[in-house]
Amino acid sequence: MSDPDQPRIIRFGSFEVDKRTGELRKKGSLVKLQQQPLQILLALLQRRGDIVTREELRQQLWPEDTFVDFDHGLNAAVKRLREALGESADSPVFIETLARRGYRFTVPIDGSESVAGTNIIAPERDDKGRARRWTLLGVSVVALSAALVWAVRASLKRPSPSSKPTIAERKLTANSTENPIDGAAISPDGSYLAYSDTTGLYLKLIRSGEVHRIGVPGGFSAHLEGWLPDGAHVLVSRAERPEGTLALWNVPIVGGAPRKIIDDGWGASVSPDGTRIAFLRGAPGFDLLAYRKELWIARIDGSDAREVASTKPDEVFAAPAWSRDGLHLAYIRVHQGDDYSMIVNSVELKDTQSVQSRVLFSSRGFGDSLCWLPDGRLVYNLQEELNHEDSNLWALQVREPLQNSSDPIRLTRGSGWVTNIRATTNGDTLEFLRKSRHNQVLVAGLVSDGRQLLAARRLTLDENNNIPFSWTPDSKAIIFTSDRNGTFDLFIHAFDQSLPEPLVTGPENKFVARLNAEGTELLYLSVPATATPDTPLSIFAIPLAGGAPRLVLREKYITNLQCARLPSTLCAYSVNTSGKELIRRFDPKTGESSPLAEFPSLGMPTGWSLSPNGSLLAMARYQPDQGIIHLRSTSDNTNRDLIVKGRVGLATADWAADGNSFFATSMDRERKSTLFNLRLDGSTYLLMKDDKDSVDSIEWAIPSPDGTLLAIHKFTGIANAWSLTNF
Repeated sequence: MSDPDQPRIIRFGSFEVDKRTGELRKKGSLVKLQQQPLQILLALLQRRGDIVTREELRQQLWPEDTFVDFDHGLNAAVKRLREALGESADSPVFIETLARRGYRFTVPIDGSESVAGTNIIAPERDDKGRARRWTLLGVSVVALSAALVWAVRASLKRPSPSSKPTIAERKLTANSTENPIDGAAISPDGSYLAYSDTTGLYLKLIRSGEVHRIGVPGGFSAHLEGWLPDGAHVLVSRAERPEGTLALWNVPIVGGAPRKIIDDGWGASVSPDGTRIAFLRGAPGFDLLAYRKELWIARIDGSDAREVASTKPDEVFAAPAWSRDGLHLAYIRVHQGDDYSMIVNSVELKDTQSVQSRVLFSSRGFGDSLCWLPDGRLVYNLQEELNHEDSNLWALQVREPLQNSSDPIRLTRGSGWVTNIRATTNGDTLEFLRKSRHNQVLVAGLVSDGRQLLAARRLTLDENNNIPFSWTPDSKAIIFTSDRNGTFDLFIHAFDQSLPEPLVTGPENKFVARLNAEGTELLYLSVPATATPDTPLSIFAIPLAGGAPRLVLREKYITNLQCARLPSTLCAYSVNTSGKELIRRFDPKTGESSPLAEFPSLGMPTGWSLSPNGSLLAMARYQPDQGIIHLRSTSDNTNRDLIVKGRVGLATADWAADGNSFFATSMDRERKSTLFNLRLDGSTYLLMKDDKDSVDSIEWAIPSPDGTLLAIHKFTGIANAWSLTNF
């Protein structure tokens, strides 16, 4: 039997929940809530202000002998609870998500044992109890009146503890999509912002907004790394010609010429006393971002350089950051798994005297930037669980021993990828870049046998992520995937229509849509919304004229699929695992499959394309210093290499409609991308280029079946600098 003194009704905001009846009401109206979301709500209310771990919720919701996909079940139950409360994970009102740990019911604290905004109502008593309450209420009113008078007088003498300023974000730059910020850093005293974009290096007085160009020789394009502690110099990295390696330079803010201090250096951090520099060296060969294979320390003039950490073949480094006492370095080690999507980032601490290192924490969602504050807090960016294109800032207090470090505290809640974290000397202001990117579909005409591109235009005039994969057989419409419904669904967009028509919708994400050899069905890859790297993926088929999808086959680690055109009936898909790319032929009608080709993947997916007649596989593996297309016969497995003239860093190569050339993309070490037509003799014809960094990039191009049009997948984005205070 329940205790009659136990609170039965709990109110918060405009809601109240009755524990006995299991009813949730909003302003008196009943809100539908299933049993598991109700149990989660009661558990959070019972320990409001404290973290309720995911494991504790598992034990409460599912008995030990229950076999269930716990992560998916809990995520779904929390989502239903949020929907009932009118909030989302991106805009929480009552429930805070602590990444990969649990949840917390949050409301303002008024300094007493109870939580302001949460009222607990006891069950009704008899008349004696009611009379006693009236007596207590009278005493309480008198006491409350006296307390209010005292509080008013006290507030005139000193500020209220609750008057602490809230965390404030401020946008420091307003560059457009055509000119994204590439690198930025706030000055040691917080007065200036130094930044780099596609047009040069600049200095902005934050208070007034005045902007001045930093005087450097003509053609000296560079990436802003950070300030030296003297506030008179900045550190930049720039690509050296002709080899394209990145070197570090010391650039004076006013007067004087830039001076190179480190060859082959990137991702630098200057020690607080300004005497040493930590930097990364050694391009990994397969990645386009600011990761490197080696961690080095040198004097500020570049002398006495020594390597302090190196990686295994499947690892890279990022984001070295000095502790404010100069005795430790924090950095990120990225572990590349067997499957290219299985990436785990570890934050490690290294003693610069003994060169010993320790792991602070690891996470698959950990980002690419670190900043150490004077009070011992380490600020980092963490990928959002629901949208992997977004990250936000978190901070934890690093203590010895490391297991005594504080729980992480969330600092920002914006959209876009937050990175490039810097701080003032006193640590009261953070500066960071916020980048957002969108997938767009461009359409352009082809002339001169594919060697020339007519003016390109956007297919869809919206800000959704739209990714092209195929054409209708008559070349009059593009088939693409879009997240306009929340998940990635398949759409057909005809050129004579203003809006696309849905083809396949549903709770799972749909990618890599390709026509079968006959052009009658569309094959596509289906990825569960809650997929992990080990989740089996599915290939479905759906009639192009409309109908229900049917399952063709299911397998882990599928990366691509394509079909030839009649008279060939060959269809193939690839699986990336254990450092190999396995290509298997399959029958779209029965789902039966067999090996077709195998080659090393070097830890990354290889772009491959099946020729229209089904006779050749073309494979492009990104190598920043080489331009090679590997051709393999599908009949006898013989190989030959196509040497691309004058192009390196090939990323993709899709066959032209006539099978006599490719539409290929490349990206150089400065992360500038190009689209070109590649002939079978190795000659190239430039079609499109993007001179901005990886915020914008040309990904791939799919020709129409009649060879007159090209659908181009292009990333466009925006990047600006922001500041954060009162954190």
